[in-house]
Amino acid sequence: MEGGTAIGSRATENLRGIRAVRHWLDLHEGKDKVTASFSLLSNQVRYGGLGAYSAMLEALHLADMRALSLRPTGEQLAEYFPSPATFDLDVTHEDSRLEKAALLEWGRVAHAGDLSTGEGRILREALQGGEEAEFDDETRWSMLRLIKSVDPEGEADEKRLFKNSRGGIPGFKKPENKLTCDRIDTALRVIEPYENLYQGALFIFNSARMLAADQSGVDLRVVLKSPGVDLACAAITSNSGRLLNEYNASSADRSSLGAAWQSLPKLGLVELAKTFQSARGEEALLKEVIARHLRIQEGKFDGGMPKGPWIRYAAGGTSHFALTAQKFGIPQSEFPKTWQSIERHPYRTWAARRFVRLCKIA
Repeated sequence: MEGGTAIGSRATENLRGIRAVRHWLDLHEGKDKVTASFSLLSNQVRYGGLGAYSAMLEALHLADMRALSLRPTGEQLAEYFPSPATFDLDVTHEDSRLEKAALLEWGRVAHAGDLSTGEGRILREALQGGEEAEFDDETRWSMLRLIKSVDPEGEADEKRLFKNSRGGIPGFKKPENKLTCDRIDTALRVIEPYENLYQGALFIFNSARMLAADQSGVDLRVVLKSPGVDLACAAITSNSGRLLNEYNASSADRSSLGAAWQSLPKLGLVELAKTFQSARGEEALLKEVIARHLRIQEGKFDGGMPKGPWIRYAAGGTSHFALTAQKFGIPQSEFPKTWQSIERHPYRTWAARRFVRLCKIA
């Protein structure tokens, strides 16, 4: 009904925890009343906002999460937050019976896709640090203003927006925001080779899944001869080098990459790029991609049990891959022609641009 609106699927796409919300909605479909036992409601509504992350509340000086108390700016923001009591909703008690129709009406004015003038003003001030600012112009505030300056109409797709943002930094940079602009520039330079590496790796991994779909297995050499795999392998190798170069360049001044300087190695991405770059030939690259998948799946748990891989080596061999379940195959009709057609990670710039407009950031 509201899939393409500010409170529909586009606004919530890839939002952390949204799958649990959709599962909850499916479970309660057809009911007129529900309780507030769902943790998203019971844990966060009482703090003054739905879906607010504690790290952001802290960064904007809105709350002290250790004491679970609002700071002065947070108190002001809470005053503007649409009260559920206005809709006869008692959301602070988990056993309260809540009318779904009233929840829907409240949700239409209490979501992050729309802000009152007062909320926008308070958040704009908080982004600048408010009364407790350590810096007048920190990274998040700078990025929002940069987005506004390079894409005032909000029409560029995400990849072009990042390119335009990099090009706009020299004219945007001032002495007071030099550090934050350096961080943004470094992040954008790291994002591009990382995304290209990801696209190439996913292309050859999905090629194996697609080719194995008919017979639940495929020979490694068949995958390597598949159209586009050679170009995807070349993209992985070249972009691994680019990613490492950008990361190493930022290492000379760790502040230029911020927290990401430590996050990239912790996620294994630096080591992975080194492994890909040193791989000798396309066969070695494909094996490393499969090995990465196996390691990732080993670290995932479902109901306390490790998740199994989607594809693995067939028993007794190192050149034949087998799907672990037919559902992990990919129909050939749905497979892209080139590695560049693989969908990149979303960085939620659509939501950021809406935020810029609602908070009247200039």
